[in-house]
Amino acid sequence: MKRADRAFGGAAGRSAQGPGDPWSSAGAFLVRCLVLGLILLSPAFLAGAGKSDTGLALRLVTGPDYKPFTDPGLPQGGMHVEIVQAAFAKVGDHVTIEFEPWARGYVDAQHQTFDGTFPYAKTADRERDFIYSDVIYEQINRPYVLANTPLSASQLDELAGKTMCYPHGYFLTGKIKDMIDQGSIRLETPDGMLQCFKMLKAGRVDFVNSIDAQARATSQQLFGSAKAVKPLAAVISSGNDNLIVARQNPNHDRILADFNRGLAMLRESGEYDAIVKRHLDAFFGSITN
Repeated sequence: MKRADRAFGGAAGRSAQGPGDPWSSAGAFLVRCLVLGLILLSPAFLAGAGKSDTGLALRLVTGPDYKPFTDPGLPQGGMHVEIVQAAFAKVGDHVTIEFEPWARGYVDAQHQTFDGTFPYAKTADRERDFIYSDVIYEQINRPYVLANTPLSASQLDELAGKTMCYPHGYFLTGKIKDMIDQGSIRLETPDGMLQCFKMLKAGRVDFVNSIDAQARATSQQLFGSAKAVKPLAAVISSGNDNLIVARQNPNHDRILADFNRGLAMLRESGEYDAIVKRHLDAFFGSITN
């Protein structure tokens, strides 16, 4: 070992070696080439080819006013924001998440101004332009009305002739979309969910299409009580919140594979459940009126 160490040192060490020594100038070159060739052909090296020693640096976009899931005023930006960041962090990726109005963020992700956006449920229109991650969270949308209204509905058909509010940039699918397209339900699309509930309060719409957590949060904000609105029995839609990445994004496979792997790790470790519980406990604990 000492001789080899000296061979890579100064001139004195090399002058002591004879011309037939493998660590002489020509011999050392040949040995190094042989060793390098063996390394390059080794299974370990080939398995790692194309992989970066560092994680991805990603820019994602989401929208506001979707409490407790995404909103810049929430701790960590909301439950979904924390889950997405934690999932990518698990696999060594660095993520910056920005907030934009929903419609603008969607288009920006489509045009690859951002590497992806969330949370979105699957629709045929979206699937033409985007690829979906594994499920972040499951959601159920129902019609929400003022608590003192006599309106009731266990089926969507019973809402024919009514006016629904659903914010601009939120996508509709299924039977409710068909009823709107056919003119049996009228649609109002203001900029956000708060505006929808303001329209409900003013009598300008008959019901708001919302999930429970968002309806209760907005009711608390607008009326001072989460119990000022109530859901009807009819189910408008049920779906899953996902991260979506544009099909045209050349890195979509790597981005979604990293996220899905990190999300699975979060679930397996129990961290996912802890994040969900912390956000929902804080959220529902703040709207007990």
